[in-house]
Amino acid sequence: MRIMNVLGIIAISMQIISLNTVVLCVSRFLMGFYCGIISGVVPSYVLSLSPSFTSGIVGTYNQVAITLGMAFAYYLGQLLDDNYFSQTTAVNILIGFPIICISVHLVVLFMHPYDNIERHIQKR
Repeated sequence: MRIMNVLGIIAISMQIISLNTVVLCVSRFLMGFYCGIISGVVPSYVLSLSPSFTSGIVGTYNQVAITLGMAFAYYLGQLLDDNYFSQTTAVNILIGFPIICISVHLVVLFMHPYDNIERHIQKR
């Protein structure tokens, strides 16, 4: 997941600084690959760490967080569309906003090494 987070940051950075449509298409492809892998790996990773009596709640929370993220992105797009920023600045803000979420995820992953997680799973 750490490598995928770095891939996500690279893809978003490529989208922000893209100068032509080829780079933009490649970066969008990388971002789609990142989103697909993360949306499949993270729920199973979290469910394997959660106790059995809370696994349903944790799985539901993941879907609710994805839905709230999409709603927030839509709302932010509407907010930035009210001529507060130029069109290119608003698009760059919308494209670059996920860097914050990915960076937080990356920092949290480095705070919890995989050795402790494997021991936790073995104890269950």
